[in-house]
Amino acid sequence: MIPMKTYEGYLHRLKDKLYKALRLYEENSETLDKNLYALVYMEIAGLEHWLEVSNLPHEYWYVETLTKMTSLHDIYLRGTHSHDLFKSIIFGSMNLIDKQLQQMKGE
Repeated sequence: MIPMKTYEGYLHRLKDKLYKALRLYEENSETLDKNLYALVYMEIAGLEHWLEVSNLPHEYWYVETLTKMTSLHDIYLRGTHSHDLFKSIIFGSMNLIDKQLQQMKGE
């Protein structure tokens, strides 16, 4: 089981990692592909099991963020991305996580 406080901390760190991906994009970093892959397939997709077994709330952010970030990684690999699109998807995902955190706090 994952305690709620640990999950909350994870969501805050995930937002930081999403923002880091944007910075890597803006810097034309050669490590962006690896960063996006790890973020999508190891961080976000890998969390599914723990969300279920720990019965953690994830209705606001999980599926949509996973879908958006998977698509962003694919778009990046195909070379059909733009700064505006990349930024929009990153900030949209961060906004979904914020909504989840607010809901968890009862706001």
